[in-house]
Amino acid sequence: MDIDELFEVFDKPPSGPSQPQGGRATTPGDASRKRKAVGLSEVSAETANKAAKDVPAIPIGETSNDADISSAAEDVPMNEDDEEDKDDDEDDEGTNGDGNGVDKQNKRRKKDGEAEPVLTDTFQTAESREVAPASGFAPQKETESLVLQHNIQHQVALPPDLNYEYVPLSEHKRPAEPAREYPFELDPFQSMAISSIEREESVLVSAHTSAGKTVVAEYAIAQCFKRNQRVIYTSPIKALSNQKFRDFMGEFGDVGLMTGDITINPTASCLVMTTEILRSMLYRGSEIMREVAWVVFDEIHYMRDKSRGVVWEETIILLPDKVRYVFLSATIPNAFQFAEWIAKIHRQACHVVYTDFRPTPLQNYCFPAGGDGILLVVDERGVFKEKNFNTAMALVEQNKGADPADPNAKQNGRGKNKKINKGGGNESTSDIYKIIRMIMKKNFHPVIVFNFSKRECEMLALKISGMNFNNESEQALVTKVFENAIDTLSETDRELSQITHLLPLLRKGIGVHHSGLLPILKEIVEILFQENLIKVLFATETFSIGLNMPARTVVFTQVRKFDGVSMRPLTSSEYIQMSGRAGRRGLDDRGIVIMMVDDKLEPETAKAIVAGKQDRLNSAFHLGYNMILNLQRIETVSPEYMLERCFFQFQNAASVPAFEKELKALQHERDSTIIPDENTVKEYYKLRQLIEEYRKDMVLVMQHPNFCLPFLQPGRLVHIKTPGSGEDFGWGAVLSFSQRRAPKRGEDEVPPQESYCVDVALFISDSKSAQSIAPGFPLGEVAPGAVPWVDNANSSTASGSEDNGSGDNTSGNDKNSKTSKASKASKASNKKEDKDTNKEKSNMTDARVEIVPCLLSTIVAMSKLRIFMPDNVTKSAGKDRTGKVIREVQRRFPDGIPVLDPIENMKINDESFKKLIRKIELLEAKLLANPLHGSPILPELWEKYHHKAELGEKIKEKKKAIAQAHSIAQLDELKSRKTVLRRLGFINEDDVVQLKARVACQISSTEGHELLLSELLFNRFFNDLSPEVVASVMTCFLFDEKVEAPDLKEDLAKPLREIKSQAKIIAKVSQESKLDINEEEYVASLKWQLMETVLAWAKGASFADIW
Repeated sequence: MDIDELFEVFDKPPSGPSQPQGGRATTPGDASRKRKAVGLSEVSAETANKAAKDVPAIPIGETSNDADISSAAEDVPMNEDDEEDKDDDEDDEGTNGDGNGVDKQNKRRKKDGEAEPVLTDTFQTAESREVAPASGFAPQKETESLVLQHNIQHQVALPPDLNYEYVPLSEHKRPAEPAREYPFELDPFQSMAISSIEREESVLVSAHTSAGKTVVAEYAIAQCFKRNQRVIYTSPIKALSNQKFRDFMGEFGDVGLMTGDITINPTASCLVMTTEILRSMLYRGSEIMREVAWVVFDEIHYMRDKSRGVVWEETIILLPDKVRYVFLSATIPNAFQFAEWIAKIHRQACHVVYTDFRPTPLQNYCFPAGGDGILLVVDERGVFKEKNFNTAMALVEQNKGADPADPNAKQNGRGKNKKINKGGGNESTSDIYKIIRMIMKKNFHPVIVFNFSKRECEMLALKISGMNFNNESEQALVTKVFENAIDTLSETDRELSQITHLLPLLRKGIGVHHSGLLPILKEIVEILFQENLIKVLFATETFSIGLNMPARTVVFTQVRKFDGVSMRPLTSSEYIQMSGRAGRRGLDDRGIVIMMVDDKLEPETAKAIVAGKQDRLNSAFHLGYNMILNLQRIETVSPEYMLERCFFQFQNAASVPAFEKELKALQHERDSTIIPDENTVKEYYKLRQLIEEYRKDMVLVMQHPNFCLPFLQPGRLVHIKTPGSGEDFGWGAVLSFSQRRAPKRGEDEVPPQESYCVDVALFISDSKSAQSIAPGFPLGEVAPGAVPWVDNANSSTASGSEDNGSGDNTSGNDKNSKTSKASKASKASNKKEDKDTNKEKSNMTDARVEIVPCLLSTIVAMSKLRIFMPDNVTKSAGKDRTGKVIREVQRRFPDGIPVLDPIENMKINDESFKKLIRKIELLEAKLLANPLHGSPILPELWEKYHHKAELGEKIKEKKKAIAQAHSIAQLDELKSRKTVLRRLGFINEDDVVQLKARVACQISSTEGHELLLSELLFNRFFNDLSPEVVASVMTCFLFDEKVEAPDLKEDLAKPLREIKSQAKIIAKVSQESKLDINEEEYVASLKWQLMETVLAWAKGASFADIW
């Protein structure tokens, strides 16, 4: 390794903060004029040539750490001055991200401030109702009735420029002939929402599942039919769209359906479609949009979905101002904020009707894994039963067992190695069998059993297949429905294992529903469940989204799910969404929810799930190439226009008042902190901070394998301290060291200081068991699952590793240091910790010695001393003897164990390192000359100034947060993405879309493959491929499952190589354009495992042959 590379950190000035370049594109001021032309015209070359050019960022000065040595002694470089508002302001300007300058930014802020919506007409009503005695698993007295309370809140967001006088909702007069009459009395929240629709004002209805929100949507549709207007109903999934199409057809007749699979009656007055279809219509400038008066967004809380939520925001922003909206949502705590956003971007009133009304009250139970019963943890009133919950958690812990010697532990549920038997083992003793049997005995069916694994859903269904819940007539009806449905399939397809295996389960009243089923089978299951011919349904999460298929009981077999990145607990919103399927309105007195909990679930996590509140509706807005290119085609709308009006930007701006309040409080506290002779204290503080930074650099060099490995002989005393958490393990003795495995392809490179592992005999607390040392994770490695091996209370730094400002750790007081300058600096860096270790000797009576693997990065000092290591050091007696020797060394050197001199002993003779040592010495000399050095009042002054300095940092952070909230979010990413598009030829230098871009606009990919597919098309990649191979290779862009598959044959391997080669080019261009993209991860996202299967199917093979 070149020595210059090792020390480049000392010779190069730190780079200044990255500056966003370019300015915000100017967009027309009249929003209504923008809306009118959405999707109807494209950017002309003349218009594009007039567009604003990128403006260079305002330069900000840089400070070098490599100032002249003499200069460092006279005028020590300090950190940012926390008390100078001028510096703070300059920092803020650097984060605005607007190349047009601060003046324009402030003008925009002022303009935005003038357009803030006003919340008014606020009122709340409390309703109560009496329900029958509980009929759940926790029965009440027969004569005891239950009174339930629920609230209804109303508020309306009005834009300041509303062009009519708003009339309070309480003064609204219903029309003599309403658009729709109902045979039942409307709930108060339904009446409020319908009144808003009658006034031609948008409304957001936030209520629980099955509360009756669909009634509001139906009224909006009926009103459109009465007034000969067109209405669009959108939903997040095709299954819900299909269901609503069937429902509305029976109600209104003139209804059409538009999904990615099918289009029926596209000229109908009421169009049911997925949100992606509506977005596509807006980008294309569909003529239908001119006639739309109302749009219903069902399940609007889906807008927070990370991958697809952006589609809702795009669609809402692009819709014309003249359109009115009905938003149907689960309960969300920030519903009023969403209404403000609608009022602001569309200049119209938007009502919020919020209720916690649940038609069928729920009882939430816990089933401790391995137990025999359930406990009520949340009752119908929403009261959390702490005692019952603690009992359930205690049972979970108890059922883990305590006899590790029991050879039958895994079978009978005893022993530490017990595996909770959710579905394995004897079916009559499995947890799921117990729960289903209990539910059926109480007649609480139908039941939906949620599991987040398709494979486990099928396994659990097979586990209870010995039970039969249907009588003979019901079995005959199931068979008839099933056979009629599959009659449309070919004879060979009817023999598919999935079809033949499902029918026996369905006949017994057991169903399975997940995305891996054939569409026709999913539809059969849905029909049978609605007809109560399925009593127990095992389903994944998708069954809970929107579909009107409630049950009496809901069971969670697990409350952890894989979200595409990692396994995590369910959020309270997800739990509420799925548990809301329990309880059928008008049929059940109670809905029953049972959560199976095991030892993998922390009690606090379980409590947060069952007793938590709904998550906020936070924006998931992110940029995509399809969005950017489509917006570039439209003359009066731009990507910057979208960024300015997205909910993400609105939420950022909404946080400003709270930030400003916090900022004032911090400034007041800082200004109220009076420190005598503050300038002297400040100078001392800055010197100490800078010395510590240089010392860290010095230790980093000493930890390099080239310099430290020759000294890591057995018995060498080393001081161990974790770099991340700062836990100080004190002095230990080296046993041996070894090189770690080199990173595999795709893994991150590790620095040299982490390339070796040293086994060290260290003191650890007796309170930590030997199992607490995580195998495979050496001390100092940042890795999931790594745990500290010493309690802070028992560590060598229990007295505090932070310097109190006494100055005792400087080389001037180091009695054991040699005359070498490097030795003074290195000893100084270790002196204080060494003294702290000696102070703690008396507190280490509960400590013992263990052999701990440590990275080189944890060694903060190496002693000149080596101790004798016994042959049996890995055994208890050898460890004890080693510990006694280490304690004796510490006793003999009360002022600090002598350490190796990096220059004289370790022979680090590079000029850059010597220069670093001189800097430390000069700064230490200046520190010693400070009047406060050694002063008895220094610790008190140090603490005060340290607190004031922290306040200054918080003030800086808060100001930057305010500046970022005002600036346009994601503007830098937009500029980088535009750079990619220019380099690949999708747009020219004037941002005018080219032919390639027009093609990419027609490709919508959740994985962002628009550019790759367009490049392949224009490179004539598909020209030489047969239609069958084209179908095969297209699966790379769609398939996302993790499955094993044999290597591809050459006829498919060759096109796959070409696809990956083009993907690498795009990834490289993206990286060069400063986009955060990992080339290997991007290429790996192209899943090829389905190519052979699809090729065989395309060539005529039956499903039975390839299944």
